[in-house]
Amino acid sequence: MEPARTTPPATPPLGNAGPPPFDRISDDDVDPAIQSLIDELETELTRLESGVQATWAGLVAPYEEIVTRFERAWRVATHLTGVRNSDTLRESYEKAQKRLVSFSLRLSQSPAIFRALESLRDSEEWPKLDPVQKRAISQMILGAKLSGVGLEGAEKERFNALTEELAQLTTQFKNNVLDSSKEFSLRLTNDEEVDGLSASIRERLASETRRRAVDGNSVDGNSEPGDAEATAESGPWTLTLDESLYPPILRTANCRPIRKTLFRAFQAVGSSKGEFDNRPIVDKILELRREKAQLVGYDTYADWSLASKMAPSVDSIEKVLEELRAAAYPVAEQDLETLREFIRSQGGAEADDLQRWDYSYWVEKQREHLYALKNEELRSYFPLPHVLDGMFDLASRLFGVRVERANGVPTWHPDVEYFRVADPDGTELATFYLDLFSRPGTKRGGAWHATFQGRWARTDGTIEKPISCLVCNFPPPSESGGPALLAFREVQTLLHEFGHALQAMLTEVDCSLVSGLRNIEWDAVEIASQFMENWTYDRATLRNLSKHVETGESLPDSMIDSLIATRTYQAANTTLAQVRFSLTDLTLHHNYDPEADGGPLDVYRRISERCSVLDDRSDSYFLYRFLHIFAGGYAAGYYSYK
Repeated sequence: MEPARTTPPATPPLGNAGPPPFDRISDDDVDPAIQSLIDELETELTRLESGVQATWAGLVAPYEEIVTRFERAWRVATHLTGVRNSDTLRESYEKAQKRLVSFSLRLSQSPAIFRALESLRDSEEWPKLDPVQKRAISQMILGAKLSGVGLEGAEKERFNALTEELAQLTTQFKNNVLDSSKEFSLRLTNDEEVDGLSASIRERLASETRRRAVDGNSVDGNSEPGDAEATAESGPWTLTLDESLYPPILRTANCRPIRKTLFRAFQAVGSSKGEFDNRPIVDKILELRREKAQLVGYDTYADWSLASKMAPSVDSIEKVLEELRAAAYPVAEQDLETLREFIRSQGGAEADDLQRWDYSYWVEKQREHLYALKNEELRSYFPLPHVLDGMFDLASRLFGVRVERANGVPTWHPDVEYFRVADPDGTELATFYLDLFSRPGTKRGGAWHATFQGRWARTDGTIEKPISCLVCNFPPPSESGGPALLAFREVQTLLHEFGHALQAMLTEVDCSLVSGLRNIEWDAVEIASQFMENWTYDRATLRNLSKHVETGESLPDSMIDSLIATRTYQAANTTLAQVRFSLTDLTLHHNYDPEADGGPLDVYRRISERCSVLDDRSDSYFLYRFLHIFAGGYAAGYYSYK
């Protein structure tokens, strides 16, 4: 008798409508799921090309169906590499990536589709189309041109090879940032080394020691006796480059050598100082981007990038940035001198030898002195559950929507929550995920918004609602069971990302090719986010966002006054930093000459001399972890933040 045959579980679909089946997507599922979907979409695209009609219904609608399903799958797969990274997932994603890029190129380079789009634009039907339809078609035509639809033969092969190689390089870049961040750890045993750190930070450092003792992953490879019983009061404490801990430690650690060690370790992330070296990757990315742009008729990658943005030229952007630099620089110089005077008044020896690892520390001390505000005291007023309630109430006041938790939807981690957005009568408008807590080692740093599904009115009359995701790296709730407490800067970050999500979710455009954030000019992408972020300086909103974790009281008027007053504190230096990053991005992608200019690091240093009032050489390796421009969507577009 033959043994009963078991049917292997089906590969979970990644391109279907609705919340992705995260509970069914294992790390090695990405490649087979992508391959299965693209096999199906290849057949549909071939069918469309063979019988294409130069009408909206005969061309754009079926094309939109293919593109939407394809992009959903790619977004989910890419998202998982950012929030649940593992060796298995990387291997599966990298197998799928070449096919993803290849099919993406086929979509944008289809001669039959492109000719039909141009025919539709030039036809008698064009005046009958509504503005959304015209926008979609115009963007499709522009996108095809920028993607090499006009190339043939060897030039087309080279363009496609460059696109595939760039995709691999940008993936390697962000993997190197994650891996090199994991490399650093430092075991602290003396009270002097953690002097100035809050009890909550010391507890998290002790918790890391305990975790490593249990996992067998101690700093030196072997757990020390007593590590499993590490406490906030007596240690030992383990420092890492967890991005939810790095800034507050730099701001509050009284031990200067610890600040220096931590700062230098963070600057070395992704640099040539470690095994995960992004230096040759940056060189190659810049070289290939320029060649790719030139193949489709642009002198530089920046020119190619601006073809789909609002800014008319690199010169026009540089002019605005120079105006900001010139206005901010003398103010930043005066602020620095005032800071040095403050350090002297406090008996600090660093006044005449102020280094980057000192700057945040003394700025925080001066801020406390000037405005009577302490970050840890402020943190007690922003328990995450109440901040969320206040943020959702703000959305209700501004846009007339209701936000409420939704249960029963699978997520990629137990900490992730799912929410429903509805209009006043209860009709669902959109849904979104919240993934707010730091997970060093498997989740990349920073904060971002992702769209899994855009708004789309299908030809059968059904409307697919937007599905968004907000990701941050906040400190998790304490092990004692209290809620997560946010710093004021983290409250601002949360509202910033919620602004992106609201733009994606509250769109009234029914064409997924141009709804939400899809196909808007990238230098407009930060408007909604900064609009929401600015509400953190509104008195009524601050009262509503705050609730002391113990007393239940909102921020008192005196603290609100102080917070509002800090809005321009050190603003000139913050502006110079953003101008520095923007100019570096533009220079590297526009007029950078590797032979004449040295290397990217030399470019960054020269720009820093004009845009930094404090010696910036120790911060130069920032380039090699600059995810926005080397592994994100901001290449030749970082100026969008200004």
